[in-house]
Amino acid sequence: MKHILKCLGGSRAYGLNNVGSDFDYRGIFIDTEINKVIISLDRFEHQQFKAGEQDEFYFELRHYLCSLRKTNSQALELLFIEQESIQEKSWEYDLIVKNRLSLIDVEKLYKSIKGYVFNEIRIAFGGITGPLGSKRKTAIENFGYSPKNVVQALRLMYSTGKLFSKGYFPVNILKEDSFFAGRLMRIKNSSKIFEINELREDIRIEEDILDRSFNNRSFNYKFNEDIANDLCLKIYSPVIQALITDQRIIELYAE
Repeated sequence: MKHILKCLGGSRAYGLNNVGSDFDYRGIFIDTEINKVIISLDRFEHQQFKAGEQDEFYFELRHYLCSLRKTNSQALELLFIEQESIQEKSWEYDLIVKNRLSLIDVEKLYKSIKGYVFNEIRIAFGGITGPLGSKRKTAIENFGYSPKNVVQALRLMYSTGKLFSKGYFPVNILKEDSFFAGRLMRIKNSSKIFEINELREDIRIEEDILDRSFNNRSFNYKFNEDIANDLCLKIYSPVIQALITDQRIIELYAE
């Protein structure tokens, strides 16, 4: 296994962290034992570790590209992660970033984000009564809403709107817009001062900006299957070649 990207994720990547924020690490890896994946029942799609305040999640390359095709927001963030959040990276990751606009389907992303935000809002204001984390459940009981879900909905709409209007997806909200980041931090940390109608109006305004950005966009990026497959081939070719070489050595010794 080889990591081609390791970076900070979550609130520390968004510039929305506070003293108690966890350390979330995200990234992409390639499976250097790909022969086992090809010829066995194993599917090594991701790695996940959690210990105390540290959480790590890594996509295997092919799973990562498939996640981009599905417009997964965490996968999208890795295409635009700021340099200061990156812990490790390789030429393979740089190659992916070079082709990133060919790995985004804006129409599918728009529909996906709208659906995701709709669910986040329902959760945020108690419209979904399924299993919730204790902090979110307590917040809804105390304030009538979950600050974390409100912030998540606003952040995703803001960044996706920027993608449609400017062609890039800002991950670090504080770096992109300190005023908006300050608003999100006040919602996140001082929930008692906000009225539910005020938050719903914030969401309505941000959703309107998202809609207008999408409708007025000057481009129509599509996920390019050929480029995605070429990336898999270029990145995994050295691994496959090494495996072929190892097999030849084994065969020589067998003779």
